[in-house]
This record gives sequence, C-alpha cells and structure tokens, in this order.
Amino acid sequence: MGNGLLHGEMRSALAAYEKTGRVIFTGSLPSNKVADYLDASDILVSPHMPHARRAVDFFGSPTKLFEYMAMGKGIVASRLEQAGRSSLSMT
Repeated sequence: MGNGLLHGEMRSALAAYEKTGRVIFTGSLPSNKVADYLDASDILVSPHMPHARRAVDFFGSPTKLFEYMAMGKGIVASRLEQAGRSSLSMT
C-alpha cells in the first residue's frame, strides 16, 4: 500500500508475482480501507532505509511494527536501530 520512493523498483522486481495475483500493489488507499487490506495479507512488510541526511540508520517510531504484531501476522522488517532491537525482534 502506498507509493514510496522504491515503488517502481519493487513493482518491477515483483512483476511476475503481480501477474499471478500473489502480489497486489494498491497505491494510496483511504485510511478506512487499510486494515481490510492488511487483514487480507499473509505477510506484512515494514521496509526502512538508513536516513540519507542523518548519522543514524533509522529515526522514528516503530508504531507500524506494533500494529502488525497486534494483527498476529508474519512480519518482514528492516533491522535498523530501534526497529531491530531485541524488544521488537524475535531473534
């Protein structure tokens, strides 16, 4: 969901899966539809990149990860700063 900086690159990389319907790129969605799409997903992804203009890998709140955990879904996330610390990660 959404249209991040790597949207085009991800869409190209997953084109074969998109053709089979195993991956769906929704683009931006109204906030009242997001939970429905997350619930229909088997695996939730929270990718992050190191901050380009700061001396830290990741700065922000891992709120999205907490939301994903509350849904009881499988999660794939970047292992950066607080998002990769043992309080959140399972390994």
